Amino acid sequence: MADKVDRRLLYVLAAAVGIAAVVVAGGLIAERLSDARARAERYETRSRALRKTLLPEADLARERDALDRRVARLRARYYRADEISPYAFGGEVKKRLRSAGMTVARYQIMESKGKSFLEFAVSGRARSFLQFLRDVSLQGKYWTIPSMTVDARAGGDVVEVVFKIGYEVIDETGH
Repeated sequence: MADKVDRRLLYVLAAAVGIAAVVVAGGLIAERLSDARARAERYETRSRALRKTLLPEADLARERDALDRRVARLRARYYRADEISPYAFGGEVKKRLRSAGMTVARYQIMESKGKSFLEFAVSGRARSFLQFLRDVSLQGKYWTIPSMTVDARAGGDVVEVVFKIGYEVIDETGH
């Protein structure tokens, strides 16, 4: 009989432990659920605040279109790889130098760091070379002049200039 009482007490104890575990687990779950609700409410409050700072859909569309137009204008300033060659570029530079009143003594194609440049040796009036530089800076495409040496004779208006000039190319992906 004592064996039966011990068993019953063991069952009661096991049931009590099980009930206590369920109550503790339920409490933990309730606490986690309460924390989750509080976090969700904070996130919802932040989300509403952020939505208030966003521009209306129409304004965003106008901004996007303006940026697209700006990117298109900037891309148009670059040459496409198939649009120009170093030889054609050299002809264009020579034409602009001569129209500015400069005399081209020589020019050659040079490679530097994987890019093609043209090196020109020219002479003429200082004002004429400044006119050429102004034309280069105002024309529609990006041209670069990474180096230039100017030799001006004392008392004269004639300068001898040696400079490298190149152009910028954009690849098919826009980079």
